Amino acid sequence: MCGIHGFNFKDEALLSAMIANAHHRGPDGNGSFFSEHLSLGHNLLYITERPEHSRQPWVLEDGRFVLSFNGEIYNYRELRKELQSTGEKFHTDCDTEVLAIGLRKYGKVFIENLDGMFAFAWYDSDKQSLLLARDPGGMKPLYYYNQNNRFVFSSELSSLLLHGMERKFDQQSLGIYMQLGYIPGPKTLIKNIFKLSPGEVIEVALANGEIKNRQMNCDRINKSKTDFDVAAYSKKFTQSIEHAMIGIRQFGLYLSGGLDSSAILHETCELGFKPITLSTRFETKNDKEFNEDAECAKKLSQHYGTKHIEVCITEKDFIDAIEPTYLALEEPRYNRNTPAYYLAAKAMADSGVTITLSGDGGDEMLTGYPHHSALVFLHNTDPSLWQDFKRFVKLNYTEATNNSDKTIERWCEAFRFPTVLPEMEKVHNLNEYMKTWLKLRSISNDIINNQLFLEQLGWLPEDALIRNDKLGMHFSMEARFPFLSRQFREYTMSIPHKQKLSANQSKLMARQALEGKLPGYILNKRKSGWTTPVRDWNKKGKFGERIKEIMSRDYYAPLYDMPDFAAIVANENLKTRYACLYLQVWAKQFKVTA
Repeated sequence: MCGIHGFNFKDEALLSAMIANAHHRGPDGNGSFFSEHLSLGHNLLYITERPEHSRQPWVLEDGRFVLSFNGEIYNYRELRKELQSTGEKFHTDCDTEVLAIGLRKYGKVFIENLDGMFAFAWYDSDKQSLLLARDPGGMKPLYYYNQNNRFVFSSELSSLLLHGMERKFDQQSLGIYMQLGYIPGPKTLIKNIFKLSPGEVIEVALANGEIKNRQMNCDRINKSKTDFDVAAYSKKFTQSIEHAMIGIRQFGLYLSGGLDSSAILHETCELGFKPITLSTRFETKNDKEFNEDAECAKKLSQHYGTKHIEVCITEKDFIDAIEPTYLALEEPRYNRNTPAYYLAAKAMADSGVTITLSGDGGDEMLTGYPHHSALVFLHNTDPSLWQDFKRFVKLNYTEATNNSDKTIERWCEAFRFPTVLPEMEKVHNLNEYMKTWLKLRSISNDIINNQLFLEQLGWLPEDALIRNDKLGMHFSMEARFPFLSRQFREYTMSIPHKQKLSANQSKLMARQALEGKLPGYILNKRKSGWTTPVRDWNKKGKFGERIKEIMSRDYYAPLYDMPDFAAIVANENLKTRYACLYLQVWAKQFKVTA
């Protein structure tokens, strides 16, 4: 929806520079608020109200309370009715006003009532404090810097860096990145720059920038055992779609041809909406492998009568998009397909879309990946048969445990790169890092649900969600994820995994709920995974040459001055190779050194 920025001193020129740098996050207006110990700024992308009714920062009681908010509160109308019943008055149909009045009345406990995606800053002049919060799903990013009595925060890393802090690699973060291809939790690759973790709330004393209180609102799994019911599932999903369709701007849907985005399309059309749909097609001779999903998406769009856009991505398009992608994304990632997402986002924006929908999160709640079925299979058969998932074999997935340390260790062992330099793993221990910030209060005895929960907190916000937010907002579009609404997530995570999948079939709940609604070519389609033909381009085309250029010392020498980097680059594991490739691109653009 927007961009938010601020720091604990007054400097109008510096705040204006931060706001201007993030213009793409809010081209419909901007605003600022100043006091002796606070500069607070905002970029506006209007969604539910015209700009004249939704400008921020939102000021209450002549500056006693001030809010700068990025995101959408899906249940704001229900919350507004509850607040009105207590005598509160409202002047707009805007979720920002509901959030501000709720925080004024109840304080930070009001956050627990929110269903939506958000990152916000709430100023209390009586306490001379700033409350910062991020949604439990990790859908909206928020970075901060806290050194030498200065506290600075922003939705954009590049806006934060305008404060002139040193651009040095955080060595622990680099070690974690080389094991996962991203950094979950509070760390970033730049020393002394952090991000709020999913569900994190911090309170900052403006006088000295000290973080005096920190809590997590995302760290429990619903222990109740809910039996799956088609009617209940369908009702919850319909409610999620209704919430996701709040707004007066043009909607678009990334239609992959898979089950999740197809389910969203069906439900939006049932509710009377027809989003613009978009899919990608790749320049390749292997149509069956790389363009089968495009064919399904095209056929489904015709079935529902949507305006459908198909983006044909060539090898040259992909090469040309590499550097713009990581300038927009602001963080490197191992996902080799990311430049294609950039091109898809550009095409969506060019079609006039302001609000995008995607199926992200469905796989992590409903068991959509092959390894989920593999884990179930390991309960019942000889694990040596599962060579494709050999990293899971040494993990005891037949032993139920409510020990959070054990749960985290399993996750780390399963998802770190299969070839990690032993010395790096020893020095930068992934298990210990995860335990420093992910202090789980409640772990279920359902091993697969535990796995899903950690995927939702560890991987999902750091790849799919950040990618959709940053690349979408680069083109002034808000990204929404219907599967990640609070009420749908809590419902699905309360259902035992045995009702979600078997060794032979994933997403049992979704398939049962959609039986007779979606065409068979979608409902019974194998999961292929959206991917670009980079391997073919690497072997036969100019993409391989471009990789060699980027990976060379001549492209950006400072990385080669770090211990072990040359050895890591020589690693043949594809995830490691692309993690290094995009790290080089990002480090050069952001001028980060050892």
